[in-house]
Amino acid sequence: MIYQGNAITVERRDTQGGNDIAMLTFDLKDESVNKLSSAVVTELGEAVKAVQTEAGLQGLVIGSAKEAFIVGADITEFHTLFDKGEEYLVEMNLKVHDIFNAIEAGHSAGLGWLCSPAAPDWR
Repeated sequence: MIYQGNAITVERRDTQGGNDIAMLTFDLKDESVNKLSSAVVTELGEAVKAVQTEAGLQGLVIGSAKEAFIVGADITEFHTLFDKGEEYLVEMNLKVHDIFNAIEAGHSAGLGWLCSPAAPDWR
């Protein structure tokens, strides 16, 4: 296991070429759907860092253990987040962009990272 959180796990998968593919799986515990909350975004950042430091990986597949990949934001957090003010929201959004930029950088570096929520039958 490369990473394990409350909503995200990352583990190596065996392939014809060896054990060089990481599978990042969204599966929010005790919930019927996956949703992006502050805690899940924090886990995603931690999981991406764990993948970046794992030696010998050639690719990353991002998927879901649930029928829907991610249904959207956890709207129950909105009031609390909005109360923190514009500066906090801008900083939070920049951190989220940094996480997705790190995923894109892995893809651009030829690591073969793949985000494929359109293929829910392949898990």
